[in-house]
Amino acid sequence: MTFQQRFKHTIVVIYIYKELFSDKFVNKGMQNELNWVRAIAIFFMVQIHIIECFQNKIPIDSSYGMIANFLGSPPAAPIFIALLGAVIFYSRKNTPKALFNRGWHFLIWGYVFNFVAWTMTTLILYLKTSDVYYLQSSITQLLNIDILQFAGLTFIFFAIVRKMKLDILKVLFIGLCILVINALTYNFHTGNILLDGILGLFIQTDSDICYFPLFSWIIYPIVGYVFGNFLIRCRDKDKLYEILLFFSFVFLIILILTNNQLSLNLFEKFILDTRAYYFQNFLDNIFVISFIFFWISIFYYFQKYIYSKCELLNKTLNRWSKNVTAIYIISYLFITYLGNTEFLIIPADVLHYLLLVIFIFIASDFLAEIYSKYLKPMISKYNPLSHLM
Repeated sequence: MTFQQRFKHTIVVIYIYKELFSDKFVNKGMQNELNWVRAIAIFFMVQIHIIECFQNKIPIDSSYGMIANFLGSPPAAPIFIALLGAVIFYSRKNTPKALFNRGWHFLIWGYVFNFVAWTMTTLILYLKTSDVYYLQSSITQLLNIDILQFAGLTFIFFAIVRKMKLDILKVLFIGLCILVINALTYNFHTGNILLDGILGLFIQTDSDICYFPLFSWIIYPIVGYVFGNFLIRCRDKDKLYEILLFFSFVFLIILILTNNQLSLNLFEKFILDTRAYYFQNFLDNIFVISFIFFWISIFYYFQKYIYSKCELLNKTLNRWSKNVTAIYIISYLFITYLGNTEFLIIPADVLHYLLLVIFIFIASDFLAEIYSKYLKPMISKYNPLSHLM
């Protein structure tokens, strides 16, 4: 390519950028596509938690098992996590102080949740069986590093970003540095469960309690933060999502076709149920980021044509999105106390699992709305953690 050709291409890119994005926040208000993908994400998270926690598991290599695992992977937690960064620009509570307070509250709530959902249910199993394994496990379960702890650290990270007034390029550079540290500390462990539990908040410790270490997953909220910065300044969302849909689809196809050559193991990580899903490398990140933008773009066009035609669907998905944290916590309590305690044992077939998914989600949705409408306003004055749900 000659210098003149490169110069022309640069001018075209700058022109498209100036036409597409304003220097001011011109695209404010509710972004339905973000609400909808978050609502669908929590539904997929609930269904995969049910498969993980109940004793009679559907075979992983069955058709339903593979579909359920995939739906519980890229369209679930990564979407939810990416939106943590994207919606900061649309939140009224996006000051450094507000983000920091939200962050440490999430951290506290995460360990309270560990105790109630995991330690307590494992102790119930110990009382039922007298198996010392469950007594030991009840202690280690308290140290679980799950999505609530990750969300807390993410909000603290963005509190620092906002306090230091870092621009997008600097935030992206920090994200890339973190990816390097993540690669260098892959499967690090000390052999001490307590120390691994502390280090596992940040790096991939080789233990059964580490699911969402900050350095493995922070790239998604960082990308979401960058996306939110562009989205709120976007003059033409149709054009933006047309570009995102095209390039994300191209990247997905390339990565899928080169899966074997690049040793990506996409099938094992995102379709079969392995712990490798939680410990992702740079190429995994590229695949998931491509999927995130592809998924959001699809839902943008979907909601654009459905929004005015199906008010019930719109209200339902927006309600799920609004109550996403409450639904997550309530559904997980249902799942752990019914499944982890072996109180409810269901046959390992698709029909029973689907019925259980529907029942638990409807019950969680109902209770989350009751909490949001009636209980939350009553207790918010006295409970500093209530705003998390």
